[in-house]
Amino acid sequence: MLVLAVTMPASASSIPSPAPDAAGAVGPCIEVFLLESRVFGNRRTIRVLLPPGYGDPASRALRYPVMYFNDGFAVFKPGAWNAPEIVGRLESEGRIRPLIVVGIDNGATAENGSADQRTLEYVPYADARYEPRVPAPRGNRYPEFLVEEVMPEIASRYRVSPRPKDTGVGGASYGALAALYAVVHRPGVFGRLLLESTPVFLSDFAALREAREARIWPAQISIGIGTRETDDEALAKTAGPLMEDLRDIIRGSGARSRVRLSIDPGATHGATAWRERLPAALEFLWANP
Repeated sequence: MLVLAVTMPASASSIPSPAPDAAGAVGPCIEVFLLESRVFGNRRTIRVLLPPGYGDPASRALRYPVMYFNDGFAVFKPGAWNAPEIVGRLESEGRIRPLIVVGIDNGATAENGSADQRTLEYVPYADARYEPRVPAPRGNRYPEFLVEEVMPEIASRYRVSPRPKDTGVGGASYGALAALYAVVHRPGVFGRLLLESTPVFLSDFAALREAREARIWPAQISIGIGTRETDDEALAKTAGPLMEDLRDIIRGSGARSRVRLSIDPGATHGATAWRERLPAALEFLWANP
């Protein structure tokens, strides 16, 4: 059972207590609010999963690590990533630290949002071959949106740790490309990175070219890819090798990052694969000390 507290940006969030479902199990505590973006000129939903005991008086002095996910609607949806259930289970089993999970909806899910808005916000490079409908994407401004709009709003509402080692970002597909772009262009802000099915082939491998110039990387990075990401057989065959290239670029940068790469035989490009790889990725990134 999900406990929802829907709050508007101007109002303070109250922390609802998890309520038992019919079987007596306690469900995750999720809050939802709307965020007005100056960068993209729209309003979207922000979803926040709070760790067990967050509202207890004894925990009010604690600050928690925080993981930001792009495509928040899909990440929180039971039929897609189902992150609240997975995170809750890993926490209850002591396999990861208690953490706050933030799901950032993309502009396509905003009021009056178009289907191309997701591409517009996440993709930083124009690509006439793969994205001819969006000739002027604005993903180069996504780090500004994330670091200067989303993160300060979360910090004003919740007890998140400000330390880079306690701050992570992740996503899948174009959401992963946006996360990768953010850590490259805002070095030192994030200490954890989760990438799933990242299309680094866009714009003649622009993401890999920029990665080669980066010298500061998150301390822990989890990369996942399937061997059947697309029906284009030639492109599908490059998926694993390209992620190996990204791993090797990071390892050769001089940064002391731990990089985990999972190449999933037969896995396709979609929420089922990302959901199945999520527990191992989270445990690698946020394991208890």
